[in-house]
Amino acid sequence: MWHVNGSFVREGLWFDSLYGTLLKVDTFGNILLCVKGFRFLKTTEIRALYPNKFTELDESRVYVLNTLFNLPETYLLACLVDYFTNSDKYTRCVLCLTTDHNVLYLIIYHSSTASVHVSVSLLSCLC
Repeated sequence: MWHVNGSFVREGLWFDSLYGTLLKVDTFGNILLCVKGFRFLKTTEIRALYPNKFTELDESRVYVLNTLFNLPETYLLACLVDYFTNSDKYTRCVLCLTTDHNVLYLIIYHSSTASVHVSVSLLSCLC
């Protein structure tokens, strides 16, 4: 059962579709906070992914979640990344390749971002 943590989501986060991380970045591109699913990464883990704790806004890779309307998307992306990262049914492999017994899945964060955005947009149209 899922319990919603309302204090988790914030405006102004970036979702990096390469690593599946949510980033809080200052105006110069310095990473202030990095989260994978619901786990806050330590400085050494951040530096392993982002040298000098710095990243640039690359719109082919980064999805900016900067409005109140993006809060549901932010939480849903964190839930998806957390589920696939921590589930016993899936094994983390190179290039986000996961296996579930004899079935092979390819989980790509970039396509997950697009799916979540479309889903939340459709839901908001129904309201």
